[in-house]
Amino acid sequence: MNEEMKIMLVDDNEIDLYLHEKMLSVAGISNDVTPFLSVKEAIRFLRSNARKKALLPDLILLDIQMPGLNGFDFLDRFETLPQSVIDHVTIFMVSSTLDRGDLHRARRSPFVTRILRKPLNLKDISTAVAYLLEERDEEAMGTSD
Repeated sequence: MNEEMKIMLVDDNEIDLYLHEKMLSVAGISNDVTPFLSVKEAIRFLRSNARKKALLPDLILLDIQMPGLNGFDFLDRFETLPQSVIDHVTIFMVSSTLDRGDLHRARRSPFVTRILRKPLNLKDISTAVAYLLEERDEEAMGTSD
């Protein structure tokens, strides 16, 4: 797919981070994956690199349920980042939750493009990323509504 796509993973589970990073690489989606174990670390990275577009992720895979600050706390902080970061990044929330309230809240967020079931599977992530790349191509060519 797109070996140059930069992806940020935000998840408190080291095993999930490792598995998701390997899946993205093996699937040919990206070899440029940066994992973060906490919302604070991820937001700090985005804030400190806000003016360095080459370092910003194109896609963030964000876990909903994490101890301390969760995925929704990330979204609250993401909203305070410079507009250049907000415009550059696409967010897919990743969750194993069956809590309809969480899923509804994620769908309502203007920053969340998709919700993917956790653990990720190759078909779902490949389809979602292909759709994202197609949308970006259409926008670049000026054919998107």
